Amino acid sequence: MKAFILPDNIYSPDQVSTVVLDLNTYQSALRDSLARAKTKSKNTSLDAEPTALLQDTLDACGLDHPTPDLLDELRRQLETILAQSPIAHITLAALPNLLIKKKITGWFRKEITPNALLTFSVRTDIGGGAVVQSGSHIYDFSFRSLLVANKQKLAEIASRV
Repeated sequence: MKAFILPDNIYSPDQVSTVVLDLNTYQSALRDSLARAKTKSKNTSLDAEPTALLQDTLDACGLDHPTPDLLDELRRQLETILAQSPIAHITLAALPNLLIKKKITGWFRKEITPNALLTFSVRTDIGGGAVVQSGSHIYDFSFRSLLVANKQKLAEIASRV
């Protein structure tokens, strides 16, 4: 299997961990089904269906009919992503919907690194914009920081109101 890139709707470390857990459950059911097929059991149906996040992950890998060995490789790659990918914590004035999260994730993965992981939080006191923290670096793109940096303009705007 080639190097795996996460789909943009899987953006957080918690989601990747959930996919790994779902993968374990699905792989166990697949192995059971294959074992029953070898013994020519009448019941060879798969006892578990992939969750939506796992299915998105399988689709991103092009795994229409995964084998236990391919799932092992996928698990290793997901665990590597979880252990080694940078995590950016994004604070916004309002919680974004899934479409916005996917767009922000897509930008990070295109411009920063292909498997960047993101967390989202809300702080209404920033007024708008975003504050991004990665490691010990904080990048403040909030409206609040712009207003504080330009107190003269803030006074000018307030006087016009």
